Amino acid sequence: MKERQLLEIIAVFIILTVTVQYVATNSWFFNSIDKRLMTLNISGGFAGMQIDIEYYVDGLVVYNNSKTNFERSIYIQQPMIEELTNRIENLVTNYKQGLILEAEPGSADYFSYDLKIFDKGKEIVYQWTDTSKSPSQLSYLASLVFQVNNLAVRSDTIIFFIKIDKTNFIQGEKVLFRVIAINPIGSVYSYQSPTPCSPNFKVTIVGSDGKEIELYPIGFESDKPCLQVVQVRSLTSGLQIQSEYEYTLKAQGSYLIKVNFPYPD
Repeated sequence: MKERQLLEIIAVFIILTVTVQYVATNSWFFNSIDKRLMTLNISGGFAGMQIDIEYYVDGLVVYNNSKTNFERSIYIQQPMIEELTNRIENLVTNYKQGLILEAEPGSADYFSYDLKIFDKGKEIVYQWTDTSKSPSQLSYLASLVFQVNNLAVRSDTIIFFIKIDKTNFIQGEKVLFRVIAINPIGSVYSYQSPTPCSPNFKVTIVGSDGKEIELYPIGFESDKPCLQVVQVRSLTSGLQIQSEYEYTLKAQGSYLIKVNFPYPD
């Protein structure tokens, strides 16, 4: 029997930050009854950065940059906690003993990452750099972790991510995934979409041949004429929007999913 060919999906996020006034923060730090999900140390670069972040099951995130003497704590919302937990479980399931990944030869001015995941009393270590060849499960977790870190540093970040059940597929298999945007800031976020019938997100998939194809939400009639105007939309504080997509993988190789939010002009 011929061995089945596996295809790999790599989620790529193009993040557009926005300018707003307020995000709910909490200056109260960890107390001993809370449980940690994981910790992350970021170090290196020419600046010699030293950053430590702790993530807890109740949504508390404690960020400390000892190089710049900046520290802050925030609470992330339940959907983000659940998504982090799912991605942690995905990584641990595939790499139960952890990972130690070296930088690519000749690399310079890169950051090193030391992630410790706490699973049933066991500490599992994952180490990598900006130039390491990371497996998709680690990249999938790291992409969301970096967005959470940005939220801890900035007060104006809208979080959005791709939610996909797995990252390896059989040739000819249909991929189903959702794109979700969450407004964690304390005010309504207003944005523009190019036509009243355009989706909130611009989603494209790039195959191994380099061709880029735009995808539309399931049920969206892409060939239906639309009046070409700019429509103002809004995402209320604490709420989220999402769209579901599907695509059939026709050839072997790696694919990139790219997402823009808001939909570009």
